[in-house]
Amino acid sequence: MWEPFLLAMGMLSEPMNLLVLAVGAVSGLILGALPGLFLAGLTIGMTFTFGWDAETAMFLMAGMMGAATEGGSVPAILLNIPGEAPNAATCFDGHPMARRGEAGRAVGLAAASSFLGAVVGMCFLMILIPFVKIIVLSFGPPEFFMLVVFGLLTVAYAARGNMLKGLVSAGIGVLLSLIGFSPVHGVLRFNFGSDNYLWDGIPLVPFFIGLFAIAELVNHVLRGDTIAEGGARIRVGLFGAFKGFWEVFQYKTTLVRSSAIGIFAGIIPGIGGGLANFLSYSMAVQFSKNPEKFGTGTPEGIIASEASNDAKDGGALLPTIIFGIPGSAGMAVLLGAFILHGLQPGFFFIREHMDIVFVLIFGFVIANFLASLMAAFGADILARVTTLRVGYVVPAAFLLSVGGAYAARENVWDIGIAIAAGILGFAFNRFGFSLVTLVIGFLLGVRAELSFVQSLQISAGSYAIFFTRPVTIVLMLLSILMLCLPWLSSRKGKASS
Repeated sequence: MWEPFLLAMGMLSEPMNLLVLAVGAVSGLILGALPGLFLAGLTIGMTFTFGWDAETAMFLMAGMMGAATEGGSVPAILLNIPGEAPNAATCFDGHPMARRGEAGRAVGLAAASSFLGAVVGMCFLMILIPFVKIIVLSFGPPEFFMLVVFGLLTVAYAARGNMLKGLVSAGIGVLLSLIGFSPVHGVLRFNFGSDNYLWDGIPLVPFFIGLFAIAELVNHVLRGDTIAEGGARIRVGLFGAFKGFWEVFQYKTTLVRSSAIGIFAGIIPGIGGGLANFLSYSMAVQFSKNPEKFGTGTPEGIIASEASNDAKDGGALLPTIIFGIPGSAGMAVLLGAFILHGLQPGFFFIREHMDIVFVLIFGFVIANFLASLMAAFGADILARVTTLRVGYVVPAAFLLSVGGAYAARENVWDIGIAIAAGILGFAFNRFGFSLVTLVIGFLLGVRAELSFVQSLQISAGSYAIFFTRPVTIVLMLLSILMLCLPWLSSRKGKASS
């Protein structure tokens, strides 16, 4: 273990590798801040590494991937436009904080949470490597179904305050997720007369851009003035950003819990950062002493979202390296980089290329540190965007949004999806329906259906498969606990009063 560790340290000390890592971090930060462009940029970056040493190429890939989520938090906070889908939950508290003139503090909170989440995730990666085979192989369709049920039940507390509207939102999200070709039943559902465009369902990136960005732009147009309420010029300086940076340490429990959720979600292929993001946010709401403050600009909301975002990379590297199963879209591109440089993922990868594993770990951590530092130092300049008049910001933000929606797949119909989702998001905000539960339902609906049917096929139609396996039993008990927590909290509150 120590020999590859020292070998990777030696590679990291070479000026060329450090330069490549820094270039990757800057590129990742910029691409992450531009909605829908990161994966395209990462793929282009991978092609540049052809002919390079494998280690140098991995420093570039780790630099870009490590910095991207931090970059995505900046437009989420300042403009309510998530740079990447996993930054969507950052909008809920980051943007309200920016609107009341604390944009620097919000950027500092996101920067520190991202960096610390990445450190925790990579530490767990090193600890879990000997046990990864047991963890991944213990999750079959029944376990995955119970995990999805657990995620769906989070609407029970994510929608606290108005459970009925939350459940309606989640139901609409589930229905939207069923659009497209069903691999279970072999039919095309809810295609609205289109045989091709909606085959794979509603595309995630333009849907999220519309739901969060365009809906918010409509709100800004109707409200007028500036993004920051009152239009007062914000002078946060470095103090504002570093105040947010250090404030993270007041919420250690939220940081550790959110990082753990991110790692767990990363290990299981198909969960993705988007779901980890919302699960972590919902858990933070449930366990907070002040759940009513979520959505108004509370630090816990930003920490929960960003810590899980970056911690998931540590978990997602495990199945990518050992099984060749990418835990996310970014990891799929990294898998392509492995193959491009003659690296074959699998159990032998750990034995023969442990130095590459450490190169990736060092690359992710340092890229997160550089990106957090750049975001914190640039917070003062970035925060001034919120003092610009809406008339200047909205046209540019709208072009950025529709450009991001189009760039993800270069399909002009994606712009229509983004605008339709924007109208839906605006209506939800206007009538008090929860966007959080809508997104949870959208992310989990089709996965629940697929896992449920696969489980019944394995058991020849017997439902006992969900009650006889250790992991499903544990997840079922946790789901029941989750369902009961709002009631228990209510009883506790009445007893206290």
